[in-house]
Amino acid sequence: MPRDQSPDRDELPAGIRDLGLRLREDLARLHLKWIYYRELFGSRESARLLDDTARACFQMVEESVRHDIILSLCRLSDPSRTLGGDHPSFATLVAHCRDVPRVEDLLTAFQAACGPVRRYRHRDLGHNDPDATLIPREHLLPDVDPSRIEEILQLAGGILRAVFAHSSGGDPLFEPAHEGSAADLIHRLKMACARPGR
Repeated sequence: MPRDQSPDRDELPAGIRDLGLRLREDLARLHLKWIYYRELFGSRESARLLDDTARACFQMVEESVRHDIILSLCRLSDPSRTLGGDHPSFATLVAHCRDVPRVEDLLTAFQAACGPVRRYRHRDLGHNDPDATLIPREHLLPDVDPSRIEEILQLAGGILRAVFAHSSGGDPLFEPAHEGSAADLIHRLKMACARPGR
């Protein structure tokens, strides 16, 4: 949804306005990162092209984007409160919206779907693999199928839709404004590699 069709911030109750809008922005950016990640690193052909073009550079890009997606998913699925206070997470939003039908069930499903991602963060994220190479990434994580990430994003969107629809009647989801895509980059690299004399 384009930005100018998103619900007016003043339609949301003051108690959830800032949090709801922040989570909407976070989810939109996360969805876009996931699309770009799949376009860049999801196929053998793209991985080979990036490896041949600038292996070390794209290895760092792949690792950085993958870690960012993992950490973003974990932040969004954090509990509403820890020793540090409130977190801008879906649990925090739902804690303020208990009157929204089915929203607690949606949160439970979302957090359960995020379980393998959270386990990976706790177990493996802080450990570097010195022998890592740029390979096609059919999976974000060894034990997390792309359909699981799609499910997580849909469940998160479902929570936002339920809260926004209950409060304002609008659909909160939109695609962030951007120019160019990862698919455009892959296309341009292919064109450059196909030039005579390269």
